[in-house]
Amino acid sequence: MTDKALPESLTCRISSGFFLSPALHVFNPDTDYALGDGGRFYTPPRIVSRMRRELALFPATYAAPGDMILLLDDLSRDEMENSPYLAVMEAKRIKAVPLAGLQGLADSVRSISPWGWNATLLRILEENNAPETLLPSPERIAGLRELSHRRTTVAFQRLASTIMPQCASPVPVELTSEDEVMDFCNRNPGCWLKAPWSSSGRGVMHTDDLEERHIRPWARGIIRRQGSVMGEVDRGRKLDFATEWMISGGKAHFAGLSVFDTSSRGKYHGNRLETQARLATIIRESCGFDPHAFIYVQSEILSRIVGHDYEGPAGIDMLVTSKGEVNLCVEINFRMTMGMANLLAAR
Repeated sequence: MTDKALPESLTCRISSGFFLSPALHVFNPDTDYALGDGGRFYTPPRIVSRMRRELALFPATYAAPGDMILLLDDLSRDEMENSPYLAVMEAKRIKAVPLAGLQGLADSVRSISPWGWNATLLRILEENNAPETLLPSPERIAGLRELSHRRTTVAFQRLASTIMPQCASPVPVELTSEDEVMDFCNRNPGCWLKAPWSSSGRGVMHTDDLEERHIRPWARGIIRRQGSVMGEVDRGRKLDFATEWMISGGKAHFAGLSVFDTSSRGKYHGNRLETQARLATIIRESCGFDPHAFIYVQSEILSRIVGHDYEGPAGIDMLVTSKGEVNLCVEINFRMTMGMANLLAAR
């Protein structure tokens, strides 16, 4: 196949309609950790809190002109003026709104679009008098939490193996005790252990050169906090990539491809800023499969799994193994992703 863009029939026309502009954007990169905690009073680690402050205006890069950004932290004038995104805000006429200003926005915004929803964010917005009509119910937040658990990947892969058996992958295993974790590690040397809710490679352990004395305490802590650990067989990795989606009305609409780089330990390093045609070529050359084949299969499965339980952006992380095989679903992020942010910024 020649190096050309994906056909428009497959590509969701990304428009502010999905965010019902004018939208109020919120950058809360701690959302996966908050989902893992499950409570309404989660406090993120210091490094994540600092990132939230430093990148508070980042949504300006993908927001539509005239949108707004809610500041979860009280930024000083210097922090605002030194933000690398201030010029984008000014060019798009985007206004920064403090928490105290939420109550007066009932007639100014049509949607609240955080990086991701969780119970703690919902409480903060409620306590600061955000328009009730723009907030999800506690029941929907609870449903999103369950959907965001890594066991959703298990259901996805089982369906995928029946539709596209040539891309069948070993299904992750949920482990609920330290002994189960160690037994899995002994049977699968160099395996991956993952917290049910984690983000950007944090909460992920590659056991290739680790001893039991390193693994047990980590597993004990994850099981205590989140109830289990997911175990995955290591098949090597040649390429990390993703498909980005907008989910609306019970249907998953393809938005675009993304390719990103990670460390040997699975830590996220950044997305490659290339055209969609170039990204498709990178994927095709890495595994021999045309990305179109993945998109049709994933659209069917994602719509079936999610149904009407979630609306908003989502990303399916995938990888090409060292042997050129494709894992159709390493994990699913039911939130904004850097890949989606890049697609919106290029809109």
